[in-house]
Amino acid sequence: MALVDQGEYDILDIIFRGASPPASLYLGLGTGSVPGETATLSDVTEPSGGSYARAAVARNNTVWPTLALVSGDYRVDSDVITFPAPTGNWGTPTYAFICTVASGTAGRLWTVKAVSMGAVNNGDPAPSFLLREALS
Repeated sequence: MALVDQGEYDILDIIFRGASPPASLYLGLGTGSVPGETATLSDVTEPSGGSYARAAVARNNTVWPTLALVSGDYRVDSDVITFPAPTGNWGTPTYAFICTVASGTAGRLWTVKAVSMGAVNNGDPAPSFLLREALS
């Protein structure tokens, strides 16, 4: 996982300058080239249609039950986040990302991480994702 510049800025602004954290966070899936560190939501390519939607991610210790030191780095474990069941073909996701809005590009992109998963097609089970996979 890589914090992109917007995520670095926002986290530092929240911690050190007292800015308000976003009300919600969302997990999305992207296709195509993995955006780099200077990416914004405008650089994200998501599946369209077929019931695809970013999945809401609560910020609490129920969804994030464990914060622990693992191999010299802190890691937060998460609950499973489930996307809607696809009613159309979504393609093959190549990255996951966390952002601050449920849809569109008006929010802030915080993280991007390459993922390896098969194509998500019409009739497949609803894709599930351990959120820590987007953060490790």
